[in-house]
Amino acid sequence: MIRPRRRLVSLPLAVLLLLSLSTQTPSAGLISGLLGVVTRTVNGVLGAVLNNGMWTAQVPAGAFTGSATITLSVPGSNPKTCQLDILPLSKNGFSRPVVLTAKIGSSVTSDMRIECYDPGSQTWVPVPGSIVDLSKGTVSAPLSHFSLYRVGGRSGW
Repeated sequence: MIRPRRRLVSLPLAVLLLLSLSTQTPSAGLISGLLGVVTRTVNGVLGAVLNNGMWTAQVPAGAFTGSATITLSVPGSNPKTCQLDILPLSKNGFSRPVVLTAKIGSSVTSDMRIECYDPGSQTWVPVPGSIVDLSKGTVSAPLSHFSLYRVGGRSGW
């Protein structure tokens, strides 16, 4: 008699699944915290695309040499901001710009832009070269380094 093979779920995965079923508040608990972070090892010669919620970071081929770990974090409390990190820190400067895109949808306006937080002045600074695409509902900007970013503009979005 042939017995079908059973697929067993690993214990950590099973615990995470159970926690997600018992978590009633979307912004609370272990699962919601994990869903706000995307981490990927990227070969700089090949490039990569990271997606997290409304945010997409497109790392072009040739952005840096070697490999690096890139993290795209979106806080549950404010999905209009994202934090981009790269390790090792020596890779945080690109030969070709990384393009950061926020998919806003129908509420996008022509005065929106990507802004970078400057901890020295504690202000949000527009990223040069921000582009609004009303037909796609997106705001994009070329990045020369990773930091804390948001969608800003006079619209108050």
